[in-house]
Amino acid sequence: LALDYYRNRPLKLQLILEKWPHFLLSLTFGLLGVYSLSQFGSLDDDITTFTFFDRLLIGAYSFVEYLIKLVLPYEMLPLYPYPKQLDWPFYVAPLGVLLAFAGTWWAFKKEYKHWVFGFAFFFFNVVFMLQILGAGQGFIADRFTYIPYLGFFFVAGFYYQKWMDESSKVKSYLPFIAGTYLLVFAYLSWQQCKIWKNGQSLWTHVIENSSKASSLAYGNRGFYYREAGQAQLAIQDYEKSIQANPNKANIYNSLGKTYFDMGQTQKALTNYAKAIERDNREAEFHVNQGAAYGSLGQFQPAIQAFDRAEQLD
Repeated sequence: LALDYYRNRPLKLQLILEKWPHFLLSLTFGLLGVYSLSQFGSLDDDITTFTFFDRLLIGAYSFVEYLIKLVLPYEMLPLYPYPKQLDWPFYVAPLGVLLAFAGTWWAFKKEYKHWVFGFAFFFFNVVFMLQILGAGQGFIADRFTYIPYLGFFFVAGFYYQKWMDESSKVKSYLPFIAGTYLLVFAYLSWQQCKIWKNGQSLWTHVIENSSKASSLAYGNRGFYYREAGQAQLAIQDYEKSIQANPNKANIYNSLGKTYFDMGQTQKALTNYAKAIERDNREAEFHVNQGAAYGSLGQFQPAIQAFDRAEQLD
């Protein structure tokens, strides 16, 4: 529909009817995505107590953040953990959204079609990604903007071509300005790639640049440390992960496996029990518990744990 507007096709019901297969497919895959997220537990909000109004503020804040990062991509994180509570930028963010729409309305009245099209392309591609329906432990995801930003890149290309064709004043140094700007972004991208060297560098970057401790970040870094044989560092991170979210059964399981590897079987059993207490449907937890009992020669509870695991999987 945004393309129809840009191509001067009058907005009529026919424009919508001719696209019904696309709208139907969008609705189908959207509902399928929501269903899949619910099946994997990604919609279970056990780390926040945000109301629907709070969620609207979070969506507005994310929207404004994406607009700012279009020009100034600062603090690029693989995960943006939810804050413990919403502070003043979240309450101011709706004003930024209103300002963006007011500017677009002004552009519409002035018939600046390239601006209206660019904003519409951005908005309709990003609006469903604003975490009003929360999924996961992060409320912003920079990857959501890869396609939406094409709308504004179109606007930038429009003006670049316009100024190169019409303005002799700008024509001589515009390629230098644009090239320098892109080189800065290329350098920032190169630097950003370095945080993906391994799990330790990735999740340390998240932890050091987040205002809120993330259960996921500490848990994943703990997994890296355990795999690397650095058991004490793994235990420290698992405990911080549990402090951030005491309901994550898999973290207790990972902590138990670490203690088991260290030969501290009783501590392992304690943590396996906590994992099972929070989620008794995961077969792995019962298998690990059975192995710990077996290593202590407690064969009857070991067999019971293995039987339970076999029932589950």
